[in-house]
Amino acid sequence: MTVKRIVCHHQSVMFYVLGPLRISSGGPLIGPRGARDRTFLAELLAHSGSVVSAQHIVETVWPDRLPANRANALHVRISRLRSLFRDITGSDDAPQVISTHPEGYRIEPSWTDAARFEALVAEAERDRRTGAPAAAADKLAEALGLWQGDPYLDVTTGDCVTAEARRLTDLRLNALELQAEVLLSLGAHSEVVNRLSAVAGQYPLRERLHGHLITALHRAGRSAEALVAYAGLRTVLNEELGTEPNRHLRQLHQVVLTQQDAHQSTEPPAPPRPPAPVVDALFQLPPDIGDFVGRQDTVADLVAALAGRHDQALPIATVTGRGGSGKTALAVRAAHRLRGTFPDGQLYLDLHADREHPADPAEVLARVLVDLGMSRTAVPDGVERRSAAYRSVLANRRVLVLLDNARDEAQVQPLLPGTAGCAVLVTSRARLTGLAATCRTELRPLDPVGSRELLARIAGPERIATSPWSADEIASRCDHLPLALRIAGARLSARPYWSVSDLAARLADERCCLDELRHGTSTVRASLDADYRALAPHDRHLLHRLGTLGPARFTAAATAGLLEVRPGELLPALERLADVSLLDVESRHGADGVSFGFTNLTRVYARERARAEHPGPEGTGCP
Repeated sequence: MTVKRIVCHHQSVMFYVLGPLRISSGGPLIGPRGARDRTFLAELLAHSGSVVSAQHIVETVWPDRLPANRANALHVRISRLRSLFRDITGSDDAPQVISTHPEGYRIEPSWTDAARFEALVAEAERDRRTGAPAAAADKLAEALGLWQGDPYLDVTTGDCVTAEARRLTDLRLNALELQAEVLLSLGAHSEVVNRLSAVAGQYPLRERLHGHLITALHRAGRSAEALVAYAGLRTVLNEELGTEPNRHLRQLHQVVLTQQDAHQSTEPPAPPRPPAPVVDALFQLPPDIGDFVGRQDTVADLVAALAGRHDQALPIATVTGRGGSGKTALAVRAAHRLRGTFPDGQLYLDLHADREHPADPAEVLARVLVDLGMSRTAVPDGVERRSAAYRSVLANRRVLVLLDNARDEAQVQPLLPGTAGCAVLVTSRARLTGLAATCRTELRPLDPVGSRELLARIAGPERIATSPWSADEIASRCDHLPLALRIAGARLSARPYWSVSDLAARLADERCCLDELRHGTSTVRASLDADYRALAPHDRHLLHRLGTLGPARFTAAATAGLLEVRPGELLPALERLADVSLLDVESRHGADGVSFGFTNLTRVYARERARAEHPGPEGTGCP
């Protein structure tokens, strides 16, 4: 194996990472003997050109048990490596290949076969674009000839080396596809078949690679084999992703079927080269909140459901409940605890069901494809094609997708990955019973103890402890919902001269209750507005009338007479209000059937909407 070196001071050592980790100075290839030495060196090479902190190296080299004297342990490894460099080169300058810095250690970026590989591929790409395919073919052959196996083959890798190995493997596949394209332009059809036949089986979802193999088989006079190759690809895409081959592959299939001359100028263009991802992993989760209380068992259940082995089905967990019940906080906490299970990324997609215009899945897909490395011009049109591209990008990755604030199943379906290596966590006010979820969690309000603890964390434990009864009254007025409790606690914190009983009295006044539950951009009224917007006009009118009735609990049979409607007509309307959490479903109520009821906040809101939309002579403002 020949590697052209870039001349620089200390260019006496060359590192080989495209296969087993080896070192040379123009002679035999030698590898560090110890597994920890290889891990240490691999970590530096994976960050070549950058200083790697001593702490990071220690945690990677000794993942199970940190050494008692970390500085001494690092010094021993550095000394062993520098001694190896000295033996290889016979030069006392060799130890300076690894430079020491106050923050850690650094190795030069140009001293690897991987750097040479990337430089050759970049040169070949330029040759191809400038009309020199023969020169491009030579450089690609040299670049791919550097590979002696999987990157860092004999290294016990940490997360960073694993990510670098994955990046290099993706670059190798891109180079193989580019080489096939160049060789096809030179008429070397049989050579392309020989190079791609074995590789295609290892990467069944690389449509561009399979397209080149099908083209090469057809041009080499092996059309029957080309049709078999296409059928195999189509089966895999259907079974794994639920998609069809892309348009260019379907056109190529028709060319083979009709036995057209593949050299004619009317032949459809070769499948487009998918853009190489510019991001190895995305971690988009919002920060975990510090005042999370209770629900630890629920978090554990979600983590267990999504972290378990799923050989066939995509694991999906749903968290549902009324607005302000803490769905997002719970989901984000569980997702953060799954970071190690999904090392290839955690996507966070807010679907804005609480807004007047929820997110369009097609627009969400376009944004996430760009985030995942696709150029904007390469994003396909239409939700179906974008969904297929999204599933293809995620097919060989372990990624957690958090779909927050979903409107319904139709909004969620295009955003589901296609393989069981990924997982999905969805929050919604709707129950999403149409999703094939492996875990369903419906959030209830906090219990009184949790409510008081949340208030104490925000407003201060001493302050709440001075008036626990008033704190309990605040919690009750807030329906024990985390959103309302956080706002109430923030109001107390912002006004240290208020007593806890002062706020309790303000919340007891129905005319001002929702005005008090506003702090910054957070407001309970906005949360209830989102549910209200989902109602048809006649259901809104029913909510107004129910809010002005006396009882807080009622059945369809008992209320129908007051509203002058038949119970059979009223029950479906009450159920619709319950579906959007503006009514609670209590229980069976004797012979009268299901009992419905308002919470404190929804009743206040219903009466407020009734006054606003059917104004009377009485005043409606706060005193």
